Amino acid sequence: MRFDGSKNPGRTHDDEPKLECDMRQMEQKQKQLVLEKITIPATRPRASRSRLLEVLRNNLGSCTATIINGRCGTGKTSLTADFAHQAGRPVSWYKVDAADSDLRVFIEYLLESLSLRRPSIDPDLLLQLTDYPSSDRASLLAESLVFQLG
Repeated sequence: MRFDGSKNPGRTHDDEPKLECDMRQMEQKQKQLVLEKITIPATRPRASRSRLLEVLRNNLGSCTATIINGRCGTGKTSLTADFAHQAGRPVSWYKVDAADSDLRVFIEYLLESLSLRRPSIDPDLLLQLTDYPSSDRASLLAESLVFQLG
């Protein structure tokens, strides 16, 4: 029996916060990301789109991120996978879909993708920012991420 009168000799009141923290960590580990969303497709396209690839190559000197948007079936994934294989530099891949409209889900995937190429990124710090109920948290996250990438 412990001094506080409880019958559980293996646990103390001091264990409660640690137990809650351990439980949260276990839940986070159990929550798996879909790796396909952050993995560059291995298959190469049947036809290379040289004009669009050239546009992407020319953008490398002036920007560090490119967003490609288009209707379903127009070849966005094929184009970007082809470019990623030819880029000659590290590429972070994140295929966004409707489920990623939740800020925390979006940031989890983005940070996982970036941390594969940039292990110095601290995802825990940035993920904490998604928990704040502020209306400008997306701006704060973007600013913090740019700072860590810098």
